[in-house]
Amino acid sequence: MAGQVIVDRLLRFSRVCNRTVIESLVGSARTNDVKAKLLVVDDDADVRGLLDYVFCGAGFDVTLAATGIEGVEKARQLRPDVVLLDIMLPDIDGFTVAELLRRTAITARVPVIILSAHAGVSVQARGVECGVRRCLVKSAGIERIVADVTEALKEGAPS
Repeated sequence: MAGQVIVDRLLRFSRVCNRTVIESLVGSARTNDVKAKLLVVDDDADVRGLLDYVFCGAGFDVTLAATGIEGVEKARQLRPDVVLLDIMLPDIDGFTVAELLRRTAITARVPVIILSAHAGVSVQARGVECGVRRCLVKSAGIERIVADVTEALKEGAPS
């Protein structure tokens, strides 16, 4: 039920937020005419669908995963520019996914952003331990989510 409330809020916000606003936040998700690759890992099909719609519209090449293991496998295959990751997944949690990505050479430097219904102090602290770039609450609104993904893309991989 809580997941549906978050989806409803995001959908309501996305109706208010037009494509021009999102595109202005993103600027351009392209580098030399190559789309930036975003991997979205979330078990909620509605959230995945909304994020796919918004980020594809903003010029990203979006790949979706419904489980943590699927997310790790796709990250290793596709080498995304940014990973947007839920914490509560059906197989392994998002923190474990982030740790697995950090331990693999080809994904170790990919910026990871936690996007979850829970983003309190303990989530933030655990995220830092796992090498997560940012922790966002899903109810933060789509403009904030787009802005943070775009900022992570501009910052590039951590040194």
